Amino acid sequence: MGVNNSADKSREELWRWQQTDPGGLVDYTFKLQAEVRRLRDRAAQNSRNTSRPPSTDGAEQPKPKSLRQKSGRKSGGQPGHPHRR
Repeated sequence: MGVNNSADKSREELWRWQQTDPGGLVDYTFKLQAEVRRLRDRAAQNSRNTSRPPSTDGAEQPKPKSLRQKSGRKSGGQPGHPHRR
């Protein structure tokens, strides 16, 4: 039976394939799983976990957030300092 090498298979094609060549269908399934894993790994990469520049991240990446917290102090120098405004 000639099997279409396209990744898009109809339910009927897969059913016939399972009937005639179950081992081939299992191999096909493992190849598809490996391809999905490769694509997911590639999609998860960004400039934070690879050596790629941030310009390659795209718009969907979150903006970096500072880990610093507010200290509660007023900004500026000490009271009485001659250059304090």
